[in-house]
Amino acid sequence: VKSDKLTPVTATTTTFGDSGDKLLFATGTNLDMNGVELILDADADTSITADTDDQIDIKIAGADDFSFKANTFEVQTGSNIDMNGTELILDANGNTSITADTDDQIDIKIAGADDFRMTANSMNVLSGSTLTIDSGATITNSGTATGFPTNVGLMIALGG
Repeated sequence: VKSDKLTPVTATTTTFGDSGDKLLFATGTNLDMNGVELILDADADTSITADTDDQIDIKIAGADDFSFKANTFEVQTGSNIDMNGTELILDANGNTSITADTDDQIDIKIAGADDFRMTANSMNVLSGSTLTIDSGATITNSGTATGFPTNVGLMIALGG
């Protein structure tokens, strides 16, 4: 830092040069914030802080929106993640996902194949996919079932 660019403003604030200057650290050095809030915008309501051990908090427009903990990303109450129709990858090799790139429709892809589609009041099992009801499970019809035979009888095949 050049001494003519370092200007103490108060006992607790130091200004580094003008808006075109950069603060650079030599390779192998660290910036220890020691839990102090890092202000990111001009009106000082967007910041990153790590004042709780092993946790990073992100504040936007004065609200605590997101937290990172070991292996966990938390969306705080009142905040959301807007995927804006992009694919949410669910597995390590990237071939199982959820997408909502069509308005009011959710597509579920498993092993690279489009298997299920959900829209308002409807869930479709797509061609090539199977809906299996495991042993012990129950299907209850509280409404109108369509596309099923209305007279179910017993068929016995005799062979000789």
